[in-house]
Amino acid sequence: MSLKPRDIQIKMQSAYGFEISYKVAWKAKQSARDMIYGSEAESFNMLSWFREAILASNPGSVFVLEVHPDTNQFHRLFIAYACCIEGFKFCLPVLYVDGTFGKSPYKGTILCATGRTGNKGCFPLAMCICDSETKNNWCFFFRHLKDLLESQGRVVTFMSDRGNGLLGSFNKVLPGHPHLFCYMHLSANLMNRYGGVSATVKNAVKNKFFELVYASSPSQYRLHLRKRREIGDVKIIDDFLKDMPLENWCRAWFSGSRYGIMANSMAESFNAWFAEEREMPAYGMLDQTRIK
Repeated sequence: MSLKPRDIQIKMQSAYGFEISYKVAWKAKQSARDMIYGSEAESFNMLSWFREAILASNPGSVFVLEVHPDTNQFHRLFIAYACCIEGFKFCLPVLYVDGTFGKSPYKGTILCATGRTGNKGCFPLAMCICDSETKNNWCFFFRHLKDLLESQGRVVTFMSDRGNGLLGSFNKVLPGHPHLFCYMHLSANLMNRYGGVSATVKNAVKNKFFELVYASSPSQYRLHLRKRREIGDVKIIDDFLKDMPLENWCRAWFSGSRYGIMANSMAESFNAWFAEEREMPAYGMLDQTRIK
């Protein structure tokens, strides 16, 4: 289903020698998609059946399906397969949490918690389908995630990109777990504040910020901060850092175990692994992740 309507137009012209409009190509793709995965609306009706099938075939799984009480319409769901819950016990106690948007006609957002295997592979633990990255939805996700983790008795380090609604929800639901902000996202956010400056200055800023993040002691941090302020606009770096607790992003102040990790690359790996499923109806999306 990766073909775009424009690609279908070109293939029809090449294979059969006649032209079709973009609208016809789009409708053809939608028809083929419905034949393979079922219709969008019908997929939501299948979720109740899918929940019962998962709980019966994979005991120990967690599948929480919420609907609006007045309309019985889909609201959100949380899912973690028993095999993934059990498997996470043998992964590093690190979880990358992130949100990505769906590409189906109903859009929506997918929240995910991804672990890391011993050979640095992607290990999906849990996911949530909801309408957007609100504080309420992140709280829903973290509450059920917390229940899974408490039974394992490990202190898990979380890493995130400080997404919308995530910070307040995390501090409310998981206050005892270390939370590290992704260095790559912080660096990109900082670079966005340096519009209109030369590439040389930007590279110097980025290198000094790297030294700041990876400082191994408070004295080193203060040294690199002083050097950092010698480059570019002092107010920019001060404004950028003032609302970020040091224990959430600086190696010297981080109290948890980070296992040499400072960037949320695993969440990006999950997004790439999940790219095709994001275009599927809700039921097809979940069934495909089960197969994977």
